[in-house]
Amino acid sequence: MRELMRGGSRLRRSAGYLTVFAAVMGVYAVSILLLPEHGLAISMAFSTALIVYFLRRWRPIVPSYGREFANLEALVSLSPLRLHPVLPYSRMALDGIELDAVVSHAMLTDARVIVECGSGVSTLMLGNLLKTRQAGHLYALEEDELWHRHMAELVSAQGLGQYVDVVHAPIAEGWYSTSVAETVLARAPHVDLLLVDGPQTKAGQSRHDALRFFRGALDATSTVMLHDVNRAEEREVLTRWIGADAVKVDRILGEEAGGRGLAILNVTTGGPAA
Repeated sequence: MRELMRGGSRLRRSAGYLTVFAAVMGVYAVSILLLPEHGLAISMAFSTALIVYFLRRWRPIVPSYGREFANLEALVSLSPLRLHPVLPYSRMALDGIELDAVVSHAMLTDARVIVECGSGVSTLMLGNLLKTRQAGHLYALEEDELWHRHMAELVSAQGLGQYVDVVHAPIAEGWYSTSVAETVLARAPHVDLLLVDGPQTKAGQSRHDALRFFRGALDATSTVMLHDVNRAEEREVLTRWIGADAVKVDRILGEEAGGRGLAILNVTTGGPAA
């Protein structure tokens, strides 16, 4: 009966109401025969209890869209940084809540040097943030050559060339080409924000080397963000980083709300490379 009232057709729902009515009438008939003086009171009490019971059991289950509305709200708040009609977005990208957290953190901490492992909508939004300040630079390592060209075109179209470099860094031995990554490190001896959302390769724990490589450019004022920590591989990367005393967790977004999981991490002063 509960399933009928949850999502059944009108016919099924009507059948449920008729069943309740028949049960009440049956109790009334029996009580009149056995206890004529109290039959009406008994049937009324029974019917009231039955109605309350079924109303509680048959309440329609309303789907929860809390995270979806929060994502929409976050994307609306970020709309001033969307200066291109179409932004590169996919199911692999940071969602609205995570994007808002990244951009807000960069804004509140006045992050001037940002390094991204991976590129996409966050690259353009952070680049536009730096452009509004007219200060700072973002370096994004991108493994896919076609995506790199597309991102480079978007950076140029939005007039971000002075603030954003998307660097093509092919995968070599499970991580970005070290020789290419070193060119970024040479230009960014101190990194305020390291956002690790790549490589996208399916090799296990492919993102682990990001912290080891950029560790020398990080200090206690720096922040590291690791995306997709709800996946087993990235969760293991996070565990290894923490175990090496390289970072401490500030908070994790989307851990229990259906998100992909964004870990916001504080760099441990003097900690070893992970």
